[in-house]
Amino acid sequence: MDCRQRQDTEVRFLPSEDIVSGGDEVTVPGALVFEIANCGLEEPSADRLEVRDAERLRLTLEYAPMPLRHGERATYWVPVANFASELAADLTIRLRDGSTRRASASALIRDPARERAMAACTACRGQWGRHGMAQREGCLCRTEDEGNLCEDAGDCEGRCLATGARVVVPEVRCPRGTRGCVPRPALRRAVGRCSGYRTTFGCRAIIGEGARNDPPTAHVRLNLVCAD
Repeated sequence: MDCRQRQDTEVRFLPSEDIVSGGDEVTVPGALVFEIANCGLEEPSADRLEVRDAERLRLTLEYAPMPLRHGERATYWVPVANFASELAADLTIRLRDGSTRRASASALIRDPARERAMAACTACRGQWGRHGMAQREGCLCRTEDEGNLCEDAGDCEGRCLATGARVVVPEVRCPRGTRGCVPRPALRRAVGRCSGYRTTFGCRAIIGEGARNDPPTAHVRLNLVCAD
């Protein structure tokens, strides 16, 4: 390296453009790159790197001392492709006399597949975020038939959520002393309303596929389905 133009330590984060992750669409390696160049007598060495996003500290790296002599430079690659967000990086370097210096940079980590999924979520008027007990990131697409009456899973884009039962065959009561009359309880079928989202979480009473073809019963039994 040419130190004729400067007599100090230089720290640079590279590249300045977006870092792209995701399969064969990687245009820049999914890493934050920084370079330390020594054109002075300070013998700098990378000491500690912290990488944060808007939510929390994502990554902390501590480096073994590797002092750079005059005219030397070192390049470090830090994998960050899994953190699809805007990141802030703070680097601490330690000098020969034990003092420290800090350098900061920001980078936008892009994930094309995630961006396409988020665009599709907007198109379906969905709710993007972390869902279920596993807190997996994804989209809950809204349905067009939310709140419609249903008696079968096939009546809905999402789920048919049971709300009660309706009488299909009325009860037969026989007055005392009536001959030839056979009492019979009312026969019912489960009814519900269509869910507001195509995917539902938690434990719900669900009316299943083909329920409309089942014979009505005196006591309606609902299927409790739990999805996490």
